[in-house]
Amino acid sequence: MTAVALLTAATAVLFYLTYMDARYYLLPNKGNLALAVLGFLFRLIHIEWHDGGDIQAVFTDMILGAVCGAGIFLLTRWISLKWKGVEGIGWGDVKFSAAAGIWLGPAGVGLMIGGAAFLLLAFGMAVVALTRRSLRDYYLPFGAAAAPATAVLLWLNFFGLLRF
Repeated sequence: MTAVALLTAATAVLFYLTYMDARYYLLPNKGNLALAVLGFLFRLIHIEWHDGGDIQAVFTDMILGAVCGAGIFLLTRWISLKWKGVEGIGWGDVKFSAAAGIWLGPAGVGLMIGGAAFLLLAFGMAVVALTRRSLRDYYLPFGAAAAPATAVLLWLNFFGLLRF
């Protein structure tokens, strides 16, 4: 029951982050922090406390997920700034990916990025098809696609339909 409550709260936070990024191009710190704390609590309740190896494995997975999530977007941000002189990825995306990584672990971060890329591609294709204009006129915020992709992954994992 506690797991469902934490997942439901995380889903609400993810929908809040989706709205904020789609509307204002921001992923607020309070949303990212809430997602991280909920993920930490969720992972804690699933630890087999009598087994020291499980404790270490869960904490290692959370840390690696956060580092991979943040690291991929820090590198992307750095390359964008050096190569193009613009912020291709904002700090909110970096923090969001770290928070999502706590929930998803390193393998799930890759699935989240792939899911977000798919959603952005589908949205971009729909915009081009409906408006007959180039996507250069539009800004497609990563978080607005990554947050719903994360919500789907969390529930698929919870129901055992996808393991990462």
